[in-house]
Amino acid sequence: MNLRIKEILDSKGITVIELANRLGVTRGACYNYINGNPTVDCLEKIANAINCDVRDFFPSKDDDKTSIEHIIVIDGVEYKISQSEIIELIKNNIK
Repeated sequence: MNLRIKEILDSKGITVIELANRLGVTRGACYNYINGNPTVDCLEKIANAINCDVRDFFPSKDDDKTSIEHIIVIDGVEYKISQSEIIELIKNNIK
């Protein structure tokens, strides 16, 4: 199952070991939850332990990685640029 648990942990600065401690399980069990096929009950416990919603673990249909905006600053001026635009710039300048 392609869940976003590890991504959310990273964004919150929570290690797998810390999550395991919060859940009262072994580190190995916690890795299995993150990388395996956890039950709904297990997902609810993880969500409660890291203060998020179970729905956050699932990628949304609207998650289009190419539309992510980045803000870059050049000479003090902020520019918004999408990931797809960055990829195009790199491709065009590699030649």
